[in-house]
Amino acid sequence: MSQSTRFTWLVCDAGGTNCTFALVAQEDRRFRIQARTRYESRTITDFSAVMEEALQALLRETRAEAIAGGCISAAGPVHDGSVTLTNTSWSIHEREISTRLDVPVHLVNDLTAIGYALPLVHRADSEQCVSVWNATPARTLPVVEAVAAAGTGLGVAIACELPGHGLTVLPSEGGHTDLIGFDEETRQFQHFVESTAGERPDAEMYASGKGLRHAAAFFIAKGGFQHGAATEILSADPLDYPAIVSRHAATDSDAASAMRLFAKMYGRFAAGLALSVLPYGGLFLAGGVTARNLDAIVSNGFLDGYFSHPHESMQTALRRVPVYGLRSYDISLVGAAHAAYLAHQEETP
Repeated sequence: MSQSTRFTWLVCDAGGTNCTFALVAQEDRRFRIQARTRYESRTITDFSAVMEEALQALLRETRAEAIAGGCISAAGPVHDGSVTLTNTSWSIHEREISTRLDVPVHLVNDLTAIGYALPLVHRADSEQCVSVWNATPARTLPVVEAVAAAGTGLGVAIACELPGHGLTVLPSEGGHTDLIGFDEETRQFQHFVESTAGERPDAEMYASGKGLRHAAAFFIAKGGFQHGAATEILSADPLDYPAIVSRHAATDSDAASAMRLFAKMYGRFAAGLALSVLPYGGLFLAGGVTARNLDAIVSNGFLDGYFSHPHESMQTALRRVPVYGLRSYDISLVGAAHAAYLAHQEETP
């Protein structure tokens, strides 16, 4: 009988607002979060010191003896093992933290971490994900999967797995590519965003939290939200528009219209990603905005945008791609632990 693989990993999901640290227990291909602690990013001045403090607190809480290594999932582009997060005055350096903790600690982009989690997702588990478009995953090699993550911003990752060569996750700045309107409503929306932004918007301005905010502003400018449950939006800070739309999308017609418009643009973006890399292993929708609004997005506009390509041959290609929506907020923590394990395998003779 083969001996099972058991490790404990220290992981962190580091963002401009919060940094969540967790201990993840691994047994073979099962990863389970044992304990976590959170710090507000604005309170941090020395990240490596805070990570050491978090580790000691988590070890005491779980009574774990030690960790095999760690991985940090950071909301920003990683260069030479370092990253500076938006809205913070500090940087993260993997070599500095590895030296301080005396274990290997790796640094990856947050979307890359989600890519490393994809092989661990149980697609039939409704608590983890929901099927948005049902297609049989292709058995072609390599297995290609992709992530389109709508959160505060818009992120992309591409995962490739080939037997004997392991899993490779390619970082991307695909959320900053172009996205244009494709029907009368979305072309009007594009013109509105261009006129209010004062510059040529990228895809993130339509298919992220920013996009949901712009969609609400679009309907306000057209005289919407004058009646119904969501009238509070008229006196709200624009930064609160997405939360108000989310809260009332099921009961207020204008909030539902804003959500539908956002979902159509998100679907169109996801289709472009799918046609670019043909992820016949699965296209996964992720991110905080997606998780909070998944049911509304799936039922109200996403597939209209996804299947809006004018050529039937391209729609046929899109129909072969299974699409899933990820419900779990812990996906990047689990992915970071998986990334730490794969790095450990490469480093161990």
